[in-house]
Amino acid sequence: MVKKTIFLVLIIHIIGLKNVRKINKASLVMNIVLYVLIGLGITGGYHRLYTHNSYDANILIRRIILLLGAGAFQNSAIEWCSQHRMHHRFENTDKSLDPYSIQKYCNDECNTICRKPHMILNFLHAHILFVFKDESSKFKMNKNKIIDEMKNNEWKEDYSVLLLQQKYYWLISVSVAIIIPVLLSKKVLKDTWESAIGATFLRIIWVWHSAFSINSLCHLFGERENKKITAANNHLCSILTFGEGYHNYHHQYPKDYYASKNLAGFNVTAWLLRSLKFSGLIRNAKRGIMGKPGEYKIQS
Repeated sequence: MVKKTIFLVLIIHIIGLKNVRKINKASLVMNIVLYVLIGLGITGGYHRLYTHNSYDANILIRRIILLLGAGAFQNSAIEWCSQHRMHHRFENTDKSLDPYSIQKYCNDECNTICRKPHMILNFLHAHILFVFKDESSKFKMNKNKIIDEMKNNEWKEDYSVLLLQQKYYWLISVSVAIIIPVLLSKKVLKDTWESAIGATFLRIIWVWHSAFSINSLCHLFGERENKKITAANNHLCSILTFGEGYHNYHHQYPKDYYASKNLAGFNVTAWLLRSLKFSGLIRNAKRGIMGKPGEYKIQS
């Protein structure tokens, strides 16, 4: 599986970057729109709904999220969410169980924020190398425990659908991420194959590295209200990921559906979710109680 993943990532990077100069405006604009939609499927869906249960959503929103999330080419909701929960649970206790630990190559004497000589290795691991690593038996055992917890709580209403998405993940993912966009570019926009494929693969690359920047850059650079955790508030990362960059706050209040203290920063995901809340499409939206990390109230 690791060899296949390496091959897939390399091929998408090579083809996408090779065809950059051949991309036409129409396909580029279409894939920018898809980047926003698919990105929101991850930030508002996989992350804030299915990982942290920060709000409840009607069935239409939940199904759209599973389609768009699969289009990010970042694994099924079950895999993505269970790994992210492990990141939160083991970030400061066991780096071998944090899938994208920013302290992967630090020794026990390292400070919370690990600098030279480990920083580059840690950055690369948290940003993308974690994707290429096999899971240890210890990791799998703990991940399965988390999946058992979540299927009886956060996923209770949707677990059968999540299993279906996982079973047909590659069919859904390849269709949403590649086949449909390429055919739309070619048949509807009358673009060339080089432009259609290049724009599609470039969008996949951009979605990947934007999301991965939260694991890497947001745990190295930025402002920290709570200096005991590596997560930082990074405005650039928030722009790239539609509001996920206020990460120090998020690690203190993971169930807050804003994933930030307020709406003052660039948080497109929170703006969208707040609009959906007013329209009645989502409900029971949680906000952190200031000064009491891990405690929440339902926003009226």
